Amino acid sequence: MRWMNRMRGFPGAAALVVACLFSLGAQAACTQADLDERLSPALQYRLRCLDGVGRLDVFRSAATPHTQRISEARIGSASPKQAVTIICRETEALIAIADDVLTGGDGLGEIKKAPWRSVTPDDVLARRNEVMGRCKGQLPCYQKAMEGHAKEISALDGRVRMGRISAVEYIEATHGVYVRVLEGMPVK
Repeated sequence: MRWMNRMRGFPGAAALVVACLFSLGAQAACTQADLDERLSPALQYRLRCLDGVGRLDVFRSAATPHTQRISEARIGSASPKQAVTIICRETEALIAIADDVLTGGDGLGEIKKAPWRSVTPDDVLARRNEVMGRCKGQLPCYQKAMEGHAKEISALDGRVRMGRISAVEYIEATHGVYVRVLEGMPVK
């Protein structure tokens, strides 16, 4: 699985995401597809951002009760439908904690900071996925589309890691890069 390879650099994070992604056949308001296609990528991206700004440990401390509830839902006596509902709710809570921690919070308060202005991490993922979709999942096409922009993203990664820009500025700038990439690609 591709997402597991991406998570190798985040000790303990893979277990967290695995807990969110186990297979359940039940139908619920939030489905396994929602976990796979929407919630897991949103959480993974935020984990990468947290690692980039050096706040992954703060997130882990605040996330512990939620990850425990996810584990309990997986192995507990809840029906598959109930388990999916619990995992969805707890994953959404983890995303809110990540957003709070990204802006300097501790993730423990009742009210979490929602730092994003006009662009969220989910918007960045949507633009990246749009680039990938236009390339039909072909890596050489994606690499060609990102040519000239990869250095810009790398520079942004370095600036946020060094504390020169905030997570909010990083998200907005990264989104801008993907928008420019899309503008330069043929529409299919």
